[in-house]
This record gives sequence, structure tokens and C-alpha cells, in this order.
Amino acid sequence: MMRQLQSGPHLLMMDLRFPDTRVGLALIRRIRELGSTLPVIVLSGWPEELYGMPEEAMVERILVKPIGAGDLLSAIAALV
Repeated sequence: MMRQLQSGPHLLMMDLRFPDTRVGLALIRRIRELGSTLPVIVLSGWPEELYGMPEEAMVERILVKPIGAGDLLSAIAALV
């Protein structure tokens, strides 16, 4: 059964390194500091930079590049 979606963003998908890892980690922290429960999917070619960091617990999914279309669509469908 499909859920009725409300207006506004339903998901944040971000690369961990834009322009570097510090910016990505800071964005994740700030989103949660603001009280947002928006699901976050992190895309990364270097996921080990997030593993073990406090920000790892703040995201719903970490997808490792290269990412197949099926994996991406499955992750999105599970969160929205």
C-alpha cells in the first residue's frame, strides 16, 4: 500500500565529499541539530570515512559507488 506523501522534501540524497568530507559531515550534523527527521542517503566512493563516526548513526543508508539503479531505487522506496 502506498503512503500518501505530503508536500516538501521526502528524502535527502547527498555525496559525502562535496567539496570535501568535512562539509558532508557538517551538513548531516546540522540537519539533525535542526530537528529534521528527513531520511538521509549518503552516496560515497569512500564510505569508510563515515563508518564509526557519530554521523553514521544519523543517516538511514550508505550506498557505495558505483551504485546500480536497482540498489538506488530500492533504498529510496524503503525510505519514502
